[in-house]
Amino acid sequence: MELDVKTLFLLFSAGNFFILLFFTAYMIIYRDGHEILLLFIFTKAIACIQWIFFANRGVMPDLYTIYIANLSNIFSMFLEIYCINYATRKFNIRHLFKLSIIPVIASGLFFILNNGIEYQRVILVSLIVMTFFLIGSLHLLFSKKVSKLQHFIGFLFLFVSIVFFFRASWASVSDNNAAIFTNHTLQVLSYIVHFLVSSPLAIALLLILREEDNQKLTELNKSKDRFYSIIAHDLRAPLNNLKQLGYFLNDEKEKQDQEHYHQMTQSVYKSARDASRLLDNLLKWASSNAGLMVFKPEPLPFKYMVDEILDFYESRAQDKEVVLINEITEDLVPYGDPEMVDTIIRNLINNALKFSQQKGSIRVLSTVSNKKFCTIGIEDKGIGMSNKIIENIMGSDHNQPRPGTADEKGTGLGLKLCKDFILQNKGTFWIESEEGKGSTFWFTLPVYKKKESPIRKKVNQ
Repeated sequence: MELDVKTLFLLFSAGNFFILLFFTAYMIIYRDGHEILLLFIFTKAIACIQWIFFANRGVMPDLYTIYIANLSNIFSMFLEIYCINYATRKFNIRHLFKLSIIPVIASGLFFILNNGIEYQRVILVSLIVMTFFLIGSLHLLFSKKVSKLQHFIGFLFLFVSIVFFFRASWASVSDNNAAIFTNHTLQVLSYIVHFLVSSPLAIALLLILREEDNQKLTELNKSKDRFYSIIAHDLRAPLNNLKQLGYFLNDEKEKQDQEHYHQMTQSVYKSARDASRLLDNLLKWASSNAGLMVFKPEPLPFKYMVDEILDFYESRAQDKEVVLINEITEDLVPYGDPEMVDTIIRNLINNALKFSQQKGSIRVLSTVSNKKFCTIGIEDKGIGMSNKIIENIMGSDHNQPRPGTADEKGTGLGLKLCKDFILQNKGTFWIESEEGKGSTFWFTLPVYKKKESPIRKKVNQ
């Protein structure tokens, strides 16, 4: 008994329609407005139409059953592969539009090379399908930012591309015997393989998105535990110092000489300063993780920002006899969020002071790496770092803090904020260091262009 290909196409259309209904119901019931899910529903709607057009070849005009059907096939296939490949990536409409050049080129080739001969059209479409699935497969198999399930789907995509390669090879030797409704085993097998791989992708996509949500939840729990740990230990220490010093200043001030009294008031100031800085970082960290910080980039008078920050740290620098040097010129105008950039500079200066030796120096320097970005560095002549410590800072969100040269305590939270805020300002961050000679913390920021205007948007974590 021969299989009716037209009936097969109608079944494929019904299957895609069922998946479309399932996803729509899922999004309504669970109130899940994920952009990738909406894109996948749109993809299945196109697939429903394309299979109906294919099934009506010879009944409806060629405009629908050949041209629109094949163009729909090209775009639905591309969007389906895109959804799986970039499910765990933050959806970016510009990224989608950039990659859409691929189906546009494929559609153009179809119009140019399609000369009305059926078997040549089968070869052309088979090669397009093979290429799409092969590209998707290679991305999933060799990308480091995909889940295990996506990696497995990469092998399925590779299998589909191999099947359609054989279909193209069969059509090339079959001449006029290769047509869309031919009941040849390889022809029917290619249709079934395409549908059987395509259909489970709906469930696979949901599993990928749920896995991503679970990972985010795990990270949030880790952040919460660290937040409580800092409050319980690091914030309590300076507050306890304030309490004890306040007791001595209030109850035993008559027993203290003037010099000792002055030392104690200095200690009160330092404890209050440390507690204030830590609390400020904690609040910014919590706001950033909760997505409550509004990203408001604007042109920055960077030299004057750095001057104010260095003035703030001048008294602390004098304790170690460290010279603070601002080498930023007035013509450097980065484009970023002023509060975030201020936090970045403050924490990097604080870190440089922490690890500076007596009678050292700290320089804030900059270069314009290209027309779009400037490079800013915080250089100290402190104790430096080993490659292992640098790797720990760059590769972990929970780096272990080290005591400073004057036994200053830390939480590692400041550098974590710096990395996060630099990323949100479209910059990059790296460290150059040599043990015993000092370190330079580098980061980039976009350069202000006069045509730019401040943008206000919510930062998603």
